[in-house]
Amino acid sequence: MFINEWDKKYEQSLYELLDGYNRYLDIKLKNGKKLSYLGSNVYPPYWRSLINILLKYSEK
Repeated sequence: MFINEWDKKYEQSLYELLDGYNRYLDIKLKNGKKLSYLGSNVYPPYWRSLINILLKYSEK
């Protein structure tokens, strides 16, 4: 599954919600279009793979 196939929002229901992790991902494309995704305690497919790719380009 690719990023453009992700839902725009991934969240647990209010009844399941505990303090946890919130995340926001904004991607600006060369054509000026912006893709935005958010989530709370639920992750889209291949989230960990994306993070591993991005870590290669981050400052340590």
